[in-house]
Formats: sequence, C-alpha cells, structure tokens
Amino acid sequence: MPRGQPDYGLYAAKESSASISDMGEVAARLGSIITYDKRGDVIDFDNFENAVLKWAVSISGVGGYARLDSTSVRSANQSVKLYTPATKDAYVELKRGYSVGRTKRLGIEVSISTLGTYSIFLLTLLYTTATTKQTAKLKLDNELYELYIMTGNEIYTKIDTLYEIFATEHWFNTMKVVADFESSEYVRLMFDNNEYDISALSPYLVSPWFGAPYIQLELKILNKEDLEGVCYIDDVVLTQAEP
Repeated sequence: MPRGQPDYGLYAAKESSASISDMGEVAARLGSIITYDKRGDVIDFDNFENAVLKWAVSISGVGGYARLDSTSVRSANQSVKLYTPATKDAYVELKRGYSVGRTKRLGIEVSISTLGTYSIFLLTLLYTTATTKQTAKLKLDNELYELYIMTGNEIYTKIDTLYEIFATEHWFNTMKVVADFESSEYVRLMFDNNEYDISALSPYLVSPWFGAPYIQLELKILNKEDLEGVCYIDDVVLTQAEP
C-alpha cells in the first residue's frame, strides 16, 4: 500500500491549518530557547534549568554572588542572578570554556533582566589559537543607555544610544554578537529589534600569544558607583558557522 505524501504534498494548501516547513520553527513551538536569531549552528546553550550552575564564578566585592534563581526568568523556571555589593568597581563574572572547533565564525547570544542603573554589563567571546588571542566584547552602560563594541587596544567604539533599559523582573533584553575569527572581523551586533553591521570593526587581537587553543564565554556586571547591582541572565546560546 503506498504511503507518504503526493508530490508537493508538504506545501499543499490546507483547509483547517497551515503546514510548517521550517524545522527551527517546529523546535521553537516545542519550547526551544533559540527563538531570537536562528542563524548559525548551535554548539551549546544554557537555560539554567539544571540543579548545578555550570559556569566558573569570579567575584570582587564582599557579599557578591552568582546563583540560580526563579525571581526573573525568560524561559522555563530559572535564570542565574548576579549580585554586586554597594562598592564601586565591584563585579561578578561567569566564565565557561570550550575546545576550538573547525569553524571560526562564531556567535554568542544572551538575555538579561533588571540591570541596575549604575551597572555595566559585559558580554565577551574569547577565541585563542597557539599564537593569537582575539576578544569580541559587547559593553552595555545602563546609566547612559549606550551600547559599545571593543576593538583594537581595548578601545570601546560606541554603536548606538538605546532607549531606556527596563529594570523590571521578567522583562528581558536580548543581544547577540557575531565575529569571524578567521578574518579577525566582527560580523554583526543585535540588540532587541536592532541589527548593526559592524563588519568594518575588528575584535581586539593580541599576537604573539602563547597557550592552548580554546573558546571562552564571559558574562559580567560591574558597578560604576557605590551602589549595589543586580542582573538576571537567561538563555545563553553559542553558535558556529554563522552566515
């Protein structure tokens, strides 16, 4: 007995519903966190739903911490809360490392909530070989509502002045940085509904560099003043083979 669909059956008109030909959309409807920008192949992601925080934590400032929390979440039940005490330059940073793959065109996406007015958020994608170290870094200054990208000699280039970032629980801003570490060029920057062509800029390059090749993600909040800072982080996505 013949089975399957007739020619073009997948795309045929239906009376009661519509067919889905995009597998990424199927995954999104089944609960995937990868709904913001579906470009690139996913290497890893973290929605912080596990019982263990799978990141190394660095803290400067007595009383600072990073812990799994359910106060403000973008997806499912948990995010990770970063807290800094009321001390200028206090910070909390998450770090996670990966071995280097075959593709060097990588992207990092993250969503954040309730970033304090006098806090800076830093998103870093570090790529090293045995001879070079490249750093792609986004900086969000929530006091000035300004968005920056780090370029040569650790200089920050302003990309845009944003609308006010809402310091409200369950209200998340999503951002993504894509860089080509083969050509040492940025590709694009995304922040909520804005997309910026930053291909004229380059990540910060250190050469010569001596060490084992690796990829490292870093998520950090830093105090600008003697005021405590809070930030909830959710749905981190690392991609490769970005177009």
